Amino acid sequence: MPIKKSDLYASIWKSCDELRGGMDASQYKDYVLTMLFLKYVSDKYAGELISNSLRQGESTLLLDDVELEKVVKDLVHIYKPVAEAKKITITTNIDAPHPFSLDNEKFKFILSNLISNALKFSDEGDTVSINIEIIGDQEKELHCEISDTGLGIPKEFIPTLFEKKKEHQRQGTGGEISTGMGLPIVKQFIELHNGEIKVESKEGVGTSFYILLPENS
Repeated sequence: MPIKKSDLYASIWKSCDELRGGMDASQYKDYVLTMLFLKYVSDKYAGELISNSLRQGESTLLLDDVELEKVVKDLVHIYKPVAEAKKITITTNIDAPHPFSLDNEKFKFILSNLISNALKFSDEGDTVSINIEIIGDQEKELHCEISDTGLGIPKEFIPTLFEKKKEHQRQGTGGEISTGMGLPIVKQFIELHNGEIKVESKEGVGTSFYILLPENS
């Protein structure tokens, strides 16, 4: 059964309450506020990343040597309270032993949007998987796969999924709001890196996004 938005906050509160026995009143209050704040941050994080990226310039890449494993760990930490509240498992498989040259803010937005969407349209017992691998020696490529076992995307949405369309604004399983703006920006940022993005989805089975980014210099 899909979790309601009010139930989502109740679930966060319950997970805090279960840990109350090992905390004094002050520690417990701080923990509860932290959990609720992280939920708020996860809702707002994509918007902040958009603002940061647009301040750089929509058509500009600010390249840096990015530690991919750290980026993923930081994002998983941000979204962990939501995943726990909705009882969704997040798995990661990162094979990136060396830094990779790309625009850090835009890459964080790409991953954040796809992880957020995966959690938004998944429910209790589902899994969100993040797989990242660097391929090649001289000419390196970054391969990313963000998959979920959630609701899936309606077949009729797929051809225009990366365009801003009102019909793409769906509610998540916990009542989360979708603006429909994220994926068009994701595609734009990927194309700025001379990369590609593909999607496979089946309703009731889940969705997978595949990203290929050549190393920029």
